[in-house]
Amino acid sequence: MWKGPEIRLGQVSTVDYTNGMVSVRYTDLDNSVTNKMPMLSFNGEYKMPNVDETVVVLKLSNGSSVGIILGGFWNTTNKPVVAGKNVYHKEISDKAYMEYKDGCLVIHAPSVRFETDTGINEI
Repeated sequence: MWKGPEIRLGQVSTVDYTNGMVSVRYTDLDNSVTNKMPMLSFNGEYKMPNVDETVVVLKLSNGSSVGIILGGFWNTTNKPVVAGKNVYHKEISDKAYMEYKDGCLVIHAPSVRFETDTGINEI
């Protein structure tokens, strides 16, 4: 019998920052932990989840331990920092973000550096 892909929820157990891999703990399966699985990359964007963050896992049909971490999601306990129509907010770290809201683009960070072919400028 053919078995297709399966979607599961789990908590991040470990993060391999160098290789873009994550292991996940399934609380509904006696806290069993998966092997490392790749984190989905959105157009080459790099942003790894935090340990204990709930993520969506796409388990592939060619083996129970093979899968891809699709990422986190919003819910009643994990709400967006900023929300609304025509709002873009990108959390870069706990100290940096980009946001577009009400016609204004904000880049917030302890410092900002612009690099061009002709040099580096810091603000």
